[in-house]
Amino acid sequence: EGGNIISISSISLPFINALIYPRDFNSFCQESDLNSYIHMVDMLIQGTFNCLQMDRSQWLFMARNFIKSQEDLSRPSWMCWVNKHLLIHGEELPENIDWEVGIQRIFDKIHWKDIYYSQLPFKFIYISRGSKLRWYAFDPLRNKITKVTQDFDMDKTLDRLQIIRTVINIYSVLDSIKRNWSKYMIDKPTYPLYLSYNRDGNTTIEFMGNFVRKSLLTQRIQRFDFENLRELYSGTSHIKNLVHCVDLEGKLAHPTLTRDGICLIFLHPVGHYHYPRSEVEIKSAIKTILQVLGDMHQANWTHRDIYWGNILRQDNGEWLVIDLELGGPINEILQITLWNRWPEEAVIGKPYLACYDIYQVGRLLEDLKDSSQWYYYSDQFIHFKNFLLDAAKNNFTAEMALQHEWLNG
Repeated sequence: EGGNIISISSISLPFINALIYPRDFNSFCQESDLNSYIHMVDMLIQGTFNCLQMDRSQWLFMARNFIKSQEDLSRPSWMCWVNKHLLIHGEELPENIDWEVGIQRIFDKIHWKDIYYSQLPFKFIYISRGSKLRWYAFDPLRNKITKVTQDFDMDKTLDRLQIIRTVINIYSVLDSIKRNWSKYMIDKPTYPLYLSYNRDGNTTIEFMGNFVRKSLLTQRIQRFDFENLRELYSGTSHIKNLVHCVDLEGKLAHPTLTRDGICLIFLHPVGHYHYPRSEVEIKSAIKTILQVLGDMHQANWTHRDIYWGNILRQDNGEWLVIDLELGGPINEILQITLWNRWPEEAVIGKPYLACYDIYQVGRLLEDLKDSSQWYYYSDQFIHFKNFLLDAAKNNFTAEMALQHEWLNG
């Protein structure tokens, strides 16, 4: 479910294993040389970190990326997270590839955004090239990678000791960051870059920088219709502020279905959860949602899953509507009733009308009753909320809602 990100088991006694590992790889075939040095890197870096953590709680999470598909090339070779923030990542190259190639790969995979890195001042990176290994630090303010160590030769025992010493020093820096974590925190949700997590038992999410990898276990999803989902993403690909399916190059694409029944979707753009904190923010969000729904309805599609968990905010401040998996054509005859956010008119055997989406926007405003700001909302806001909650009964459209005086005041 998590792609090819594999957590590495503890490698004990790196001081022994790494130092006695064969120094002469000439006996290996050429194709296995890189794998041999990768194993050496794991003993020197991963192994040292694990030894330093042996008597403590495991606060460093490390994983290796095994390349089996094109999408795996979008991830670093090796990764280490602190509090789900990717503070170290590595790139491993064959000996005949130039260092500059590794540096460019580093830049391509950093994706420095506060939702991934909070207010951290830097991150560590290593690049190995055959037997050679060097460490860098990335400075986000200058968008610059600076070499911070000499070139180590993993074929030399003394250099292996120097690598272990460097890793111990880096561990001390990371431990200091962990102990002072509060100074780096931000007031918005953060996401683990390149680290998959299961959202609801059926859905696996992985943030990959500029897009999100979403995997759906279709066997566990009631009445999943793959062709409907493909057509929905295709038919709404022109709509602004609605999530789109893209390929690894960021071009518009379609969901794919694997042989083992996993629906794979690469989603763009990326946003973060942001609950509106004022009437001005609410108005901005609701106007965007209604514009998106109006465009969807004009294209003969309904969303059907409008709630605050599916409303995100982008880096540019604009709102984003996500999660199209429950969507379907206007007037489709319902075979199931899904959840209590739908109006009472949405029942099995009856068509799902576009105005039912508008009713759900009213439920968004109803949810704000729990907010401490509720008593400060204007009378026009309350009138607009009630107007939306009557949408299912009166067949109100998104265009009608957008004309309301509260949105235009």
